[in-house]
Amino acid sequence: MGRNKSFHIIFRVTVTIFLLLNQCSFCLTGQTSINTTELLSQIIKKHTDELPYADNLSFIQNNKQGMPLLDEISLRTESDETDFELQRYQVRFKFNTIKERQATDQIIESKKSQYEIRQNSYLLNILEEKNTDIVKFYFTKKEIQLQTEELLLLQDKKMIYRKLMDTGSDFDVDKWLSNEKNLLEITTRLIKNKSLLSDLKYRLLENDTINKTIQFEDWLSVYNLRILVNDSSISGNIHPSYAMNIAKEETAAAEYDLRKSQAKNWLDFLQLEYKGNDKLPVKNEFSLGMGIIIPFKASKRVSINNAYLAHIKSKYETQIQNEKTEKRLYETYAKLNRLFIEYDLFQEFIAKQKIHETYNIYLKAPSLSPLFLINIKQVIISQKKKNIMIEKEIYLTYIKLLSQSGILIQIPLRDYLNNNFSLINL
Repeated sequence: MGRNKSFHIIFRVTVTIFLLLNQCSFCLTGQTSINTTELLSQIIKKHTDELPYADNLSFIQNNKQGMPLLDEISLRTESDETDFELQRYQVRFKFNTIKERQATDQIIESKKSQYEIRQNSYLLNILEEKNTDIVKFYFTKKEIQLQTEELLLLQDKKMIYRKLMDTGSDFDVDKWLSNEKNLLEITTRLIKNKSLLSDLKYRLLENDTINKTIQFEDWLSVYNLRILVNDSSISGNIHPSYAMNIAKEETAAAEYDLRKSQAKNWLDFLQLEYKGNDKLPVKNEFSLGMGIIIPFKASKRVSINNAYLAHIKSKYETQIQNEKTEKRLYETYAKLNRLFIEYDLFQEFIAKQKIHETYNIYLKAPSLSPLFLINIKQVIISQKKKNIMIEKEIYLTYIKLLSQSGILIQIPLRDYLNNNFSLINL
């Protein structure tokens, strides 16, 4: 009885010290901590300075893009017969109509909106990627902790089997071989997870992995996550792709209006003529003229029809794309609800199994084999590992849902992995 209790006391102390050292190692290496909100703020600031299409927007904003009222001025001259003293001069003015100018302004605004929407889409992809990496980082750390505990248990088992072999006691070779196999598997998984954790840390902190460590001070609970999902009006109306479809449709409509306005323009030009004839009074040397276009030429009808077909096509494409977005959103939402049900059922199973209570009861029992308690502890770890797997899938699906709905990019930006949904300062 005394040996059993001593063994378990030593085991618990060893595990506790190891985990504390693992969690606080950054204190010994002089690392500074950064929470998820600060991390996301740094990432967004960096990528905001490198936004695509910035040159396009700058060009539109710093250069006049609108169609002017006066489109063209042309100067013509000709002589009367062969007498160069009777020279005539003609100045022609061509104009753009109000509707042409309005349609052109709408096209320019739509294209500007498309560049801005592409920038938002770029930032949304960055936020989805980095939030996904944060989730993976958080749960990989938890997996490493459990795998380390399991590794220590297997090593303790190995020591017990070795003592049984040395003393010649009743010894099961198959159990020893199975334990060795488990040791190999858990060690391999632990190495892979540590490598993955290092890779995720580099992707999040980039060149500052030595001086900084990521802390999860107020990690979003499953309870609060579920409240947000159930209370939010989840739709794709704020996703950049939805806005892009609308902008493209508006561009096609404006181009159709432009073609119609150009086809209906009946004024070709206004003309001012000066006759250089000294024999005429000054008032007779000047004359006004104009050119008139007979509208609805066949070529213009073709142009109008093509623009109209493009406009109709854009409307249907917008409808189809929006339906696809809503379908993807519904599928992700349904998957998240299924995961919630799975999570609840597993919590009920753990509560009914009462494996922790069983362990605490047998821990006080006299003359109990250490192997029995180690096996119970392994079952507890297996429960925690399964729970982590479900939670990880919930959080990854949750981030996907926020991305597909566009909530991740909604102003003001927030840290949706924080219990308080903290604002991201830019």
